Amino acid sequence: MEELAFFTKCIRDDKMPSCLARDTLNFNRTFFRGDDRLSFTRWSFLLGIYPPSSVNGGVQQYADLCRNHIADLQASGNRLWKNVVRTEHTDSVPLEEKKKGRLKFDQSSSSDSDAASMGGTDMNPLRPVQESEYAREFVLRGIRKEAHKDVERLFWEPSLFDRSQTRKDIEDILIMYCVQNACDYKQGMHEVVALCYYAAHRDADLLGSSSWTVVSKDAILPAEVHLMREVLLFSYTEIVSLVYAVFAALMAGHLSLKHFFFRNPENEDLDVLRCAKRVQSELLLSLDPSLHQLLNTTYQIESGCYLVRWLRVLFIREFSLFQTVFIWEVLFAECCIYHLQHRAYSLCDGFAAALAARMIHHVKQVLIKGADTALRCLVTYPPVDTIMPLIENAVRHTEGPIQAYVVYRTPALDDYPRVQQRHQMGGRCRPSREHIEFYGERLDSIARKMENYRVANLDKRDGIHLLPENDSAFYEALAEIKKMRDTFLYDMGD
Repeated sequence: MEELAFFTKCIRDDKMPSCLARDTLNFNRTFFRGDDRLSFTRWSFLLGIYPPSSVNGGVQQYADLCRNHIADLQASGNRLWKNVVRTEHTDSVPLEEKKKGRLKFDQSSSSDSDAASMGGTDMNPLRPVQESEYAREFVLRGIRKEAHKDVERLFWEPSLFDRSQTRKDIEDILIMYCVQNACDYKQGMHEVVALCYYAAHRDADLLGSSSWTVVSKDAILPAEVHLMREVLLFSYTEIVSLVYAVFAALMAGHLSLKHFFFRNPENEDLDVLRCAKRVQSELLLSLDPSLHQLLNTTYQIESGCYLVRWLRVLFIREFSLFQTVFIWEVLFAECCIYHLQHRAYSLCDGFAAALAARMIHHVKQVLIKGADTALRCLVTYPPVDTIMPLIENAVRHTEGPIQAYVVYRTPALDDYPRVQQRHQMGGRCRPSREHIEFYGERLDSIARKMENYRVANLDKRDGIHLLPENDSAFYEALAEIKKMRDTFLYDMGD
């Protein structure tokens, strides 16, 4: 697995997580990423769940450090959960035991010394004290009730979400977060946890696969790669604790997604409303003034009608799970870059806002058909077949230190004016040498990908190539070659 060899090399060279951010934003590589990408593990490195590499340590020293860090994380999660369970089950205590102390309605009914001498506490259910067991139990039951209703409405395609244990784990993570941060549950938080849970299980399955082998182009010792695999597998033994740690970092860390759910003391409005206004008023204006005029003046569509839905859960509802996983990876890479440079990060000013603006522009041909059609399209965003061009274009329009880490494939075809000009004039144009070299590199990359796939599916016994008709990896690569062939021939002329 190239992913593990890459992680090991970054740790050995003391470039984790900066090298991981660069790799994520190298669109020459990520455009052809495979299905064995360990996305949740990448999230964990980018968000600081796993410790950064040490200047003086090698892979063995880092493995020991990481194992101890993970053990502490798991122990902390277990302690928090035991506290939640103890509070939730106070109703299982016998009634006469719960009322061991006398109820205190005024100063004359009893004294603190009386209650203390009887070994009881003030348990008046009509006037629950903030720190009393009754008050905590009441709050926890309310949180679980609201979270349970939303989790039961999760009808995602992976069979993982058909399991009762999955739903219970998601509810437990939400309960733990609300208890730890003394906050209420907000609708949408369950979807954020669910995507984290899905990505974690996917990585755990990939790491535990029996067909796992070491694949590396660099001089990485297989023993070091196996050691990193063992450490990562250890972190997935208590997957609830790991998912909780990522969710907590996502909500309260440098990303501060919590301000999209809860009011930020520094602003009057919710950050998600402020971000929505900025997307439709500022970013869309700079991207497409005519479309900005159409939505804001002609149609008078309020940004909060649809952008709050997009931004609050970071596009989970608008894209497939696999597409959203990579969107989050780019988002976390941007956040990591800001953290490495000791700069404050804001979702309202980064990649997420730029992606929302590009999404509006992407469906322009539908939006111009009328106000009703436009609103329906924005609220129920149509499926996107290929997400990478949309992500790359969004990164192009993102300001900040992220630009120093990005490697673009080429000027985007939809931003390439000669293509439209050629259609209008009915003529052909010759591409520059730079574009010819780029297309050659693309074709070479795709050819190598197909060759690797052919070798992987070669039956060693009789030399028969096994290419089943339903195998998407092979035919996606073949489709890319045909697409590039057409573009190449079109640009080259006769």
